[in-house]
Amino acid sequence: MRRRPTHEEMMEIGDLGMAIYERDIDQHLTDDDHGKLIAIDVDTGEWVLGADAVRAMDANNPNARILNMVHTVGPTIGFGGSSFYTKPEDTALASGR
Repeated sequence: MRRRPTHEEMMEIGDLGMAIYERDIDQHLTDDDHGKLIAIDVDTGEWVLGADAVRAMDANNPNARILNMVHTVGPTIGFGGSSFYTKPEDTALASGR
């Protein structure tokens, strides 16, 4: 399993992914794509649209740095896929305990 990215790495992934979205992806999406998930490999610029986007991107390259977002009027974003490793102490820190 891959390690969880640092805050700085997540910010870099977010910046790179949003640049790719605005430059290469947004113009290809239609009203029918509203609400669909987009997974963007920020190192290659590859992207996948649809419910299984993250799984498909992760299967293609398990070490990819992936930005997830939902195509909406204002994009909703998330980082990585389901394969990030989270240690129990990370969960406690995130929950404020």
